[in-house]
Amino acid sequence: MIDLKAYPNRITMDVIADEHIRLFKKHAILLCGAGISVKSGIPSVIPFTQHLFRKLKASEADLQTFLDSGFPFEAMMEVLKTRLDIFELLSVFDKINVNANHQLIACMAKRGWLRMIITTNFDRNIEAALREVGLSEQQDFVVLHDLRLMKKFLLKKKILVLKIHGSIEDHPSILSTITGVANLANRQRMTQFLDRLFSSGQFDEVITWGYSFSDHFDIKPAIREMSPTTKRIYSVRYQSGILPEKILDNSNDELFRNFLAATNWFCSLDKIVKSAARSMGIRLKSVKKLPWKKMMSGTLSKEITGHGLKNANGILAALFQTAGHTDIAKKYAEKELAKCTTRSKDRLLRMDLLASVGKAYLRDPNNRDPNTALKYLEEARDVASRLQLSDYTRIYNADIGSCYLMLERYAEVEAPYLEAIIYYKGLMSDPYSRGMAVDRVTGYQTMLAHSFAKLKNYRNALALYKKTLKLCEKEGLLANQELCLAGYGLAYGLSNQPEKALPLFIEGYRLAVLNGSADRIKSQFYLTCSWMWSAKGEAEALKFYTKEYDFVHEKTGMDKSLKAIGPGLTGSLK
Repeated sequence: MIDLKAYPNRITMDVIADEHIRLFKKHAILLCGAGISVKSGIPSVIPFTQHLFRKLKASEADLQTFLDSGFPFEAMMEVLKTRLDIFELLSVFDKINVNANHQLIACMAKRGWLRMIITTNFDRNIEAALREVGLSEQQDFVVLHDLRLMKKFLLKKKILVLKIHGSIEDHPSILSTITGVANLANRQRMTQFLDRLFSSGQFDEVITWGYSFSDHFDIKPAIREMSPTTKRIYSVRYQSGILPEKILDNSNDELFRNFLAATNWFCSLDKIVKSAARSMGIRLKSVKKLPWKKMMSGTLSKEITGHGLKNANGILAALFQTAGHTDIAKKYAEKELAKCTTRSKDRLLRMDLLASVGKAYLRDPNNRDPNTALKYLEEARDVASRLQLSDYTRIYNADIGSCYLMLERYAEVEAPYLEAIIYYKGLMSDPYSRGMAVDRVTGYQTMLAHSFAKLKNYRNALALYKKTLKLCEKEGLLANQELCLAGYGLAYGLSNQPEKALPLFIEGYRLAVLNGSADRIKSQFYLTCSWMWSAKGEAEALKFYTKEYDFVHEKTGMDKSLKAIGPGLTGSLK
């Protein structure tokens, strides 16, 4: 570990680089993320998202709203996969263009210092760099995409490249959507993997390069849940420009509580790599950035046809709708709908836009209008019926059931939900349809449970919420899980059990923050404040309100006082 007393003036890049070399000579392992491949012309999440939205012709203000909301990349890809070929979009990662970071990794591996490289990246530049220095796959190094195979190779004297979110040449291995990363099976595999890894006696230190620890759905939970370890972790946290007086920070981050020690280096990875290469006598080659924007633009030009579900405004409406910005979603849907007359040949597009506008009126917490929503959704359903799209007909029928629920037409609620639930349950045994089917079943069961609660049938409501919640957790359906928690909590609250309601609202708020939907963050914040007041008193509610206010205000524009929220909230708060 760096002895600060030995460097009374300033820790330099050479000192940090020498510390890297010392740790890697002791067989420290490397965990690396998207930051190591940016110099190769491979985009990280924000530039990828910016370019996508600009090609869809979103306004800069709306793009910034989307970015500021913190809506997860995986959730965005979940929406896009229903409309575009996401593997075509991800082809921007399928470019081999080895940069200095990959080169230094390969050189340290060849010298026998670096025996294990763990990466969340899909690209193949680490493997390419290993080949460039004369190492042979299978003979000298092994690349694994399946965490379950790690144990088989852990004790073998080969370099391991573990691509824990998959690799671009193997599409089924890629974990780029919420359901891919957040399902229970993947989370369990990740936790078991880290437990095995950090109980191994083959190394004592972990170094992270270009990794932000923003994988909230699998890696971060697994780090929190893993068994305590004697390993130390060192993270290079990017900082450019002139070095500050202090770049070393012994972290007290709760995320690393199971490590023996955690240290952050706030500095430039480029400078560390250059200094380490100079010390090792390695001549780093220059690299020309690939024109990824041009490549992505070409893919999007083919994918965004302007018709059906591949219309730019329709895609934007779906993205903003899912991100909880229903007013913006409605704007893009209505803009395109104005061009679509009832005689339009593109009836599929008209159906999609009608549904988007209807759902916006149904879900907008500031302008909820179930009567207007019903009008649009009934028209969308009729178009779907004429097009003989039975799947969409059932979806819109269920959405109409949600309108009935808000209009207190409870006698008409149950039938459309039950019809959809029975149909999609029949598809759950089909591996190709299972993901979509489970999403629909859990969503509709949650709404059916809402209707039971409204009818004061709390026993059936609680039983259905409990059953649905388990399925959501298993399948990684965070949006449905969060909605289910809200309803579950309200069912307990309405049946005069606020002490059971509160933990459900607290967990629902946590998931809403994680999932990044603005309207759901606001809704769960209101519910948590309100039922904390009911369960624990106004003073405790005020503590929570004060602690979370700045975050919620920044993300959603919420400006209600705690008094305005009040205790025992059971409906919308405008």
